Amino acid sequence: MKFPNPIENLIRRFRRQPGDQVTLVTRLTSEIKRLKEDKKTSEEEIVRASFENLFTEASSPLSQLLLQLHLSRNQSSALRPADILVHVKRLVATFQQHGLSILGQPDEIQCFDPNQHEPINPAFQPEPNMPVRIRFPGIAYKDSVVRRAAVDSVETK
Repeated sequence: MKFPNPIENLIRRFRRQPGDQVTLVTRLTSEIKRLKEDKKTSEEEIVRASFENLFTEASSPLSQLLLQLHLSRNQSSALRPADILVHVKRLVATFQQHGLSILGQPDEIQCFDPNQHEPINPAFQPEPNMPVRIRFPGIAYKDSVVRRAAVDSVETK
């Protein structure tokens, strides 16, 4: 048996009691408002839970990177780049599991796409599909480019 939602109940009562339409319209309006607020709260809880999950997964490599930063400031012992890179790779992998994409790798040659690339040198203005060298990778989230890759001329090393 399907149970009707609160709005369906109010509509049925509205049809049965035409004399009390003002009251029912008022109640129906307030019920719609309450349902919209509940939906908004539910959506906010989903977003909060998604961020909490992301930050929980990223917390370990991020904590390790913060320790390395502290050690670099407060101790004379040399840091090993390999230790830092392990945590950077873990952090990037965590973000990739949540929809992050890397757009190009340093020194990679790609065809210029103004939607994904941005010239690093203002004097260099490539045409679309012209070969360019990636200097700094770009970042995309799902289907949106959030940071275009910085590019330069192929001749520039």
